[in-house]
Amino acid sequence: MPRALLTCQDQLSGGSVCLVVFDFDQTLSAVHVFKSLAGWKDERSSQPQKSALGSGRRKFQVPAPYACSELGQIRRIDELDRDEFSHESFAVAAFGGEARVQEVREHLQLLHDGGIQLVICSKGMIGPIRKCLTQLGMLHFFSQIYGNIGKSYGSTPYDKETLQEEPTPEEKVFLGSPDMAGWRAKDKVISKLMTKMGLVSEQVVLVEDDPSEIRRASSMCLTLHVREASGVTSEHWDTILKITECDAHGKSSPEMQRVSLTSKPRKSTGSSNEEGERYPSAPPVRTEEKEKSPTGVVRITRQRSRSASTLQVAAAKILAA
Repeated sequence: MPRALLTCQDQLSGGSVCLVVFDFDQTLSAVHVFKSLAGWKDERSSQPQKSALGSGRRKFQVPAPYACSELGQIRRIDELDRDEFSHESFAVAAFGGEARVQEVREHLQLLHDGGIQLVICSKGMIGPIRKCLTQLGMLHFFSQIYGNIGKSYGSTPYDKETLQEEPTPEEKVFLGSPDMAGWRAKDKVISKLMTKMGLVSEQVVLVEDDPSEIRRASSMCLTLHVREASGVTSEHWDTILKITECDAHGKSSPEMQRVSLTSKPRKSTGSSNEEGERYPSAPPVRTEEKEKSPTGVVRITRQRSRSASTLQVAAAKILAA
């Protein structure tokens, strides 16, 4: 089962990143799992398989029938594992093959062993995400998964037929709960996590392929844009390891110290979303300058008040080294 989110006194101090929020589709996975199972065309990625699936691999394609619901997609994966993807499983193929699965698992292990909190925030369905991660031996790395549940995207004829049967105990394990869903944008989820864990901007990074999500989150935390929309690559992993200061053995660097038990979360005035739920607002900022590194990590420089000194994100000096 996923680990519980740690509070600020359990986190690593200083400017080093200690929370990594991953998108799932075309970020952790090599292809868009939800759209593939739903039969939707991915307009943004003209060559979705190019870098992630590698040369010599056959094109990833899911045949009809299609499913949009959470339970429908779980059951469709089971069918695909027995038929079209029996040679390696749907999850392995969606992640780009065994070699890439091993690469992703090894890097997640390094971050996990280094005490870095890992969270997934996706617009896809939680059930299929948890099923794929379970099959790949990766679910335990993540303390929480945020996404959609139930029939958020409607139902296909396949969904309507298959949903006549109640979920089995094995299927219920994968299904998400209401507290994991219902959010509007990923920056809102990140804001809630930062307040809950007592973190500031330079301690959080969003790894994401959607440029609109990158833009919304860039004023709140570090961002790493997976521009190819075909899964994180070795270059992306190198950047993540640098800004989290995890070495090759999965241990944080000596400069990273445990936060004092007396440390307190950052306060926030808050604002309301359309449902009336209060989300913390970003700290007051008078001026803000942004610069993107060659790898896509946004460097943020903030001056919070006339008397306050300029706050620079730790990733800037790490990447400049």
